[in-house]
Amino acid sequence: MTVPVVLTIAGFIAILLGILGGGVKAKEIEIPSISLLGRGIVILVGFIFLGLGLWLSYPGGINALKVTPSAVPSANATGAPPTLTSTIVTNLPGAGTETPPPGGTSTPAVTATPSMTSTMTATATLLPTGTPLPQPLAEIFPQVGSGEVFVFKNNGGELSNTFLDTPGCIHSGMVGLQLTYAMSRTANGGWGVQWVNVPGGHFDASGFSTLTFWVRGSSGSETFQVGLKDTSGNEVKLESDQLLDVTTDWKPATIPLSAFKGVNSARIENLNFGFNRDHGSGSICLDDIAFTP
Repeated sequence: MTVPVVLTIAGFIAILLGILGGGVKAKEIEIPSISLLGRGIVILVGFIFLGLGLWLSYPGGINALKVTPSAVPSANATGAPPTLTSTIVTNLPGAGTETPPPGGTSTPAVTATPSMTSTMTATATLLPTGTPLPQPLAEIFPQVGSGEVFVFKNNGGELSNTFLDTPGCIHSGMVGLQLTYAMSRTANGGWGVQWVNVPGGHFDASGFSTLTFWVRGSSGSETFQVGLKDTSGNEVKLESDQLLDVTTDWKPATIPLSAFKGVNSARIENLNFGFNRDHGSGSICLDDIAFTP
């Protein structure tokens, strides 16, 4: 028996009970008398059931209770359940291979594709995953603090300065500084670090006794100047050939701060490496610059 038929019969019975008012007994079934208000309610319910039964008898009515097939995931052409696909986007630094769990294997994790590619790829030292890379200047000169790089070129002098991550220009750490120069006649130029914009406008090296750095030449026998200048304008430049012989191997330079006569080590304005016509042209790499006790 369908739902419309059941509703229709129930509606007729309810209307009949409302009209008769109950008090009917047939064999074991006895329907008690119904009050006038109850009869009205029963008649109303009967008409509701009757209306629903007749409405659902029509195709448009019964279809209202059917589930639309498009709302249910359908099988694919082969009869298999539909396949759910998802896109995993990851940009976490240091993504790699997961550690296999005990007694089993794991699927390699998705390797992140960074949105920005760094030109400073570490080749000499591997840092733990998640360790921020230091700025190149601070990497070759950790004491630089808020000091800034400055470059000077005069009278047609040519000078390029580049932080390189190639092994040939790294003494330690991840980068080294390459200075390539060409000077003739009255040309001069150089690279340095200045502290004019830090609080106090100077670097205090009074607690140190020496300036040290490592240097390597591209062909050997390169020469240059090492200078210190204080905030009063006193500046002394020392010739590298009086300190060491530059070769194609890394060589350390250790210079007593007392060699910079007249320069106030407590108020250093800048440290510089310079070139002029006496130094001609060439290329050197510098690394591990430091003031030491």
